[in-house]
Amino acid sequence: MSLTKPSDYLIREAAVNPTRSFLVQAPAGSGKTELLTDRILALLALVQKPEEIVAITFTRAAAAEMHARVIEKLQAAQQPEPEEAYKKQSWHLARAALAHDTQQGWNLLEHPARLSIRTIDSLCAHLVRAMPVLSGLGGVPEVSDQADALYLQAARHTIARADQEPDVAQVIKHLGVNLVDVEALLVNMLAIRDQWLPTLSRAGSIEQLQTYLEDLVVEQLERLEDALPLGWQDELRDCAVYAHHNLLAEGKKGYPALADWTAADPLLPIPEHVTRWQGLIDFLLTSTPPRVPRKPRGISKTCGFPAGGNANLNQRMKDWAATYDDTAPWLEPLLAIQHLQADYSTAQTQLLEQLTRTLLLAVAELRLAFIESGQVDFIEIAQRALDALGYEQQPSELLLRLDRSISHLLVDEFQDTSLNQIRLLERLTSGWTAEDGRTVFLVGDPMQSIYRFRKAEVGLFLQVQREQRLGDVELRAVALTNNFRSAANLVHWVNELGAHLFPLQPDSELGAVTYNPSEAFHEEKEQSIVQVHPFIYQRHQEGVMNAEQAREAAQQRVITLCQAALAQFKDSAKPVAVLVRARTHLGPLIQALQQAGIPTKAVDIDSLHSRPVVQDIVQLVRALKHPGDRLAWLSLLRAPLCGLRLTSLHRLCGHHRTATIPHLIEEADPQQWEADEWERLQHVANVLLDRSQQSGALPFAACVEHCWLRLGGEQIYGSPNEKADAENVFRLLEQLAPYGDLDLDVFEEKIQRLFAVAQNATQAVEVMTIHKSKGLEFESVILYDLNRDAARDKEPLLGIEQSHGRLYVGMVKASDAPQRDPLSLFIADREKKRAEFEMQRLLYVAVTRARHQLHLVGVVEQNVVKEELVVRSRSLLHLLWPQVEAAFNAATPEIAPVAAHRCGTAPHHQLVRVQQLTELPYVRPRHVPSGSNHWQWNEEPFKEAAIGTVAHAWLERIGREGRAAWGSDRIEASTGVMRRQLLRAGFALNEVDEAVAVIRDTLLRTLSSTKGQWLLDVAKAYREWTLLDAEGRVSIIDLAISQEDQWLIVDFKTGQPHPGQSDADFLTVMKERYAAQLRRYCDQVTAFDGRQAQAALYFPRADLWCEI
Repeated sequence: MSLTKPSDYLIREAAVNPTRSFLVQAPAGSGKTELLTDRILALLALVQKPEEIVAITFTRAAAAEMHARVIEKLQAAQQPEPEEAYKKQSWHLARAALAHDTQQGWNLLEHPARLSIRTIDSLCAHLVRAMPVLSGLGGVPEVSDQADALYLQAARHTIARADQEPDVAQVIKHLGVNLVDVEALLVNMLAIRDQWLPTLSRAGSIEQLQTYLEDLVVEQLERLEDALPLGWQDELRDCAVYAHHNLLAEGKKGYPALADWTAADPLLPIPEHVTRWQGLIDFLLTSTPPRVPRKPRGISKTCGFPAGGNANLNQRMKDWAATYDDTAPWLEPLLAIQHLQADYSTAQTQLLEQLTRTLLLAVAELRLAFIESGQVDFIEIAQRALDALGYEQQPSELLLRLDRSISHLLVDEFQDTSLNQIRLLERLTSGWTAEDGRTVFLVGDPMQSIYRFRKAEVGLFLQVQREQRLGDVELRAVALTNNFRSAANLVHWVNELGAHLFPLQPDSELGAVTYNPSEAFHEEKEQSIVQVHPFIYQRHQEGVMNAEQAREAAQQRVITLCQAALAQFKDSAKPVAVLVRARTHLGPLIQALQQAGIPTKAVDIDSLHSRPVVQDIVQLVRALKHPGDRLAWLSLLRAPLCGLRLTSLHRLCGHHRTATIPHLIEEADPQQWEADEWERLQHVANVLLDRSQQSGALPFAACVEHCWLRLGGEQIYGSPNEKADAENVFRLLEQLAPYGDLDLDVFEEKIQRLFAVAQNATQAVEVMTIHKSKGLEFESVILYDLNRDAARDKEPLLGIEQSHGRLYVGMVKASDAPQRDPLSLFIADREKKRAEFEMQRLLYVAVTRARHQLHLVGVVEQNVVKEELVVRSRSLLHLLWPQVEAAFNAATPEIAPVAAHRCGTAPHHQLVRVQQLTELPYVRPRHVPSGSNHWQWNEEPFKEAAIGTVAHAWLERIGREGRAAWGSDRIEASTGVMRRQLLRAGFALNEVDEAVAVIRDTLLRTLSSTKGQWLLDVAKAYREWTLLDAEGRVSIIDLAISQEDQWLIVDFKTGQPHPGQSDADFLTVMKERYAAQLRRYCDQVTAFDGRQAQAALYFPRADLWCEI
């Protein structure tokens, strides 16, 4: 245990001063969450109400962790002062907060929900909900994180209006009437409309774009001029004109852009001179890529300096060439202007106007799609939240109300903010001053900004840091330096890497971040190492490993390292992780780990779509949906559920090309079949051809699940992971098609996005992408497949860039154009630079996850002809190369393993199938009653779930406002609102009145019931309480009652026994169905503060109570 203070403790003490605003740069392992929670504790000792403090982060998991940390510190403050010096500050701050809590009567430990710690998305939704009219949404519709289908619908509706809208027709014509490209263009632009809509929706938008372009040209030329040495024009001017005339005399092109360069007419940083500046590229640089400064021996006749020419100018140019190489400070700024253009041409302006009107039409169609579907995307919620706040000059009632209620704003992961989010924060804090006691506290690390694909703009952090201001609020920018995570030798190694990895100068436009070195808080330990594991192979060399063998050897090394880490760190909850850049890099490794018997948690890596159990369920769904889907039926008959041999499949349908498989099964002759094969066929026929399954009385999802059980799916795929995977698919079916109207395309698209459930082992190897690992730490980290190239981004149809509030738009590439326009190429070059800078930051995140051990595993080809190692330029290994080059160069190509003897034929794969059908337990066909459908309780189908959600919201409101304020008249008066809520949730007009009646009945019976009255009146209760568990699963608890020594969890249900069903039978079914869910709720609440929890179901319509 360390009793010393961190070396940056003065900065940490200053940063918790609740009277000042700060921007804190907190590198990896520096205790960012610790500082944030200390700041919250300091503020709790100052404010009149805890709600005056609003903390914002970007994920639910981070918000839950921050909330839990604050509560833990408050609880720890009830204990004696800790011995560790670095814990004392938190303890004293928590003691002061508890004293103020007692004085104010908050009882935070009993009412922790009063701490306002939320995600940025939930804040936006809260603002929209608070001012539904001003936001323009009339409430909060469902927020979809997969809005592509709505974008596509809007794009197609826009294209369909080409006959009435000439602008749309012209855009389609420009793209060669390629509707696929037009669709893609509109979909992509709708997905980033927050970047261009504020500019293009204003009057005079084209003129504004022209102004932005001119400002950009001037800035780029001034940057180049500043990078060139003093007197450079005098040095080069005569040389350039001389070389130009020499080349013209040789019949060559020369340097026409520099032909008129004189002392009286110098190159100026103005748009009109941009082509002259671009002439310097051909004059100063080599003609072939990579374009670098000419060397002295390159100053020759070929570039305009013949040996017998002007000796003075020849020597002057050679002296210039001898001074500069590929590290010249002016090289990058010079190459950056290569594709700049001074202005938009007349034709380009006309196309921009047509494109702008087409895009605005697409936005209008998208908003219609939002209304029809009752869904919106995150962009719409964020924009409407801004609308709800109004403006500083014209603040809305909501902004004025928030201005009175919020005194302190804290933002975590500030490096991941987008421009719209910055605008939201600026609007929330408009008018704040240091004198009024209100503060802003921003924490983040630009070196860990890796979410550019989510529109995070690290340049915004750099800009606020440079200006030390967020809107109206002045900030003090500070940086933490201590690393509490990693051992000293790891910290030193990362510092060495960072010194050459990161650029020397920041660039807020391109996202260039300089390195901020760390100091190790922990001493170097014996088991702490950084180790390089090179695997070298050669192509087509006898006795030396090839690429496939080298990858297999690397996998075996990873397995050995994982086994060692599990043994060495057996008491750690996070012993070892394998990190890669992309999911596609991990498939074979996961299989190898599992085959070696190593417990493995693959976090969002292992696609469910590739699992045999899921493939079989998908084919079952397809078969039940359509008897003519031959591929699905044949797949089922071949699958382990049945396992027919190929000869049997041919016997069944080989001579019948058009008949459906169900028909052929019914017509099959048992005399022509082997007994075992016939039995297998009849096993499937008895299930899938059962007429009761096709009556429609059972919900479709229930029918699929029941057929799966009768076929023996649960026995054939009996492992816990396989059962969990199957359950995921059935749950998805329930969401998409509770009553059978399943769109197979949507179903299979959703299946592609499902990932296998991670193994629930106490100690396991965690396998994940580097992005997923951010914020985590492990005893040992293995960076795998380091020499894998990054996937190339698809070239966009339209070059567009938003930077610091300015918009740059290139041209849509015409179908017959040989290449993209210059401005689009300029934007593409800048995007490439941004991607390169982000890859540097991604590597930094990867190497800073380790506490004790960092292993770097790379497979590299040795080029026999050139006698050099082939390091791919777009790989993480390329960035690591200065640190690991010696280790790789010292390695020798691996000797190939002796291959096992192989026959000339391909290996024979055994048919996988259940051995004996008698091994499968009998599953009774489910009775389907005639008449009305009483199937109500299969995982709460859509209608029941929607009714329950609306009813819960009203019960929560009644409990919050008090039962006395809600009589039957007020409930009756609220039915119109309930009706609108249900319609927005997707109910048809002919169904909504019945659903409203269910909700009204639920509320009235709760109010009239003794048990219901007690539940509504209880004081120490959390209603609609959102909690996360360690796996990141979200639970929304209807009612959690804090009792003396335990919690009581109550889940409200709107159901009731159907006619003829006894109360006891009904409760038995309900208890079985919801027990697992309520046990999870209890575990989460117990983890919250350590008290045990009991759970109960309450059915107000039947006045039934069921304890679990």
